[in-house]
Amino acid sequence: MDIDDVLEAARGEAALKLATYQNEDGGFGEQDSTPYETALALETLTWCSEEVADTAAALSWLYSRQLEDGSIAGDLAATALLLTAARPRPRIDGVELSDGEPPEGSTLTVTFHVSNKGISDSGPCSIAIYPVADPNTPTEVLEVENIPGSGSLDVTLDLLTLGMQGPYEMLASRMFSPKSGQIISPLRGQITLPLTL
Repeated sequence: MDIDDVLEAARGEAALKLATYQNEDGGFGEQDSTPYETALALETLTWCSEEVADTAAALSWLYSRQLEDGSIAGDLAATALLLTAARPRPRIDGVELSDGEPPEGSTLTVTFHVSNKGISDSGPCSIAIYPVADPNTPTEVLEVENIPGSGSLDVTLDLLTLGMQGPYEMLASRMFSPKSGQIISPLRGQITLPLTL
């Protein structure tokens, strides 16, 4: 087992343990729910690949404690953590090719599995495809209207392989722009197309 598998297993076990601290009221706490523990748990759980707790209930619990000044129960840390947890977190989870060894000149369907691990909707965003040889000039840009908070979807691209001889590599760079207009730090996933002549 390599280190990535060990870390993934440890993260999964820790997330399951964290979920046991969710109370019936939706909040988190070692005993009663507290704004800080709920906001910290919510922020942490948005990074998990699996949905192990009721994040919507935790969010509702926090919002029910929001004061007129905008803070969560007057707690600076809980307020800051909620703002972090609530932001969109779109990402590319995986890529599938319709043909593992497409002949040069054929049309290849590339399916990107994308998700939003944040609570808020992503708003309009895009996936830019770059050849590894020229990572500054995208060959394709796929527009995505919205990825719902805590949701996922598939985005497909039909790629004409004409002129792409031999092994061809491309980068899928996620440049999702949430409703705020800010660009979330890009995630790159390298895809190799072993083209046959």
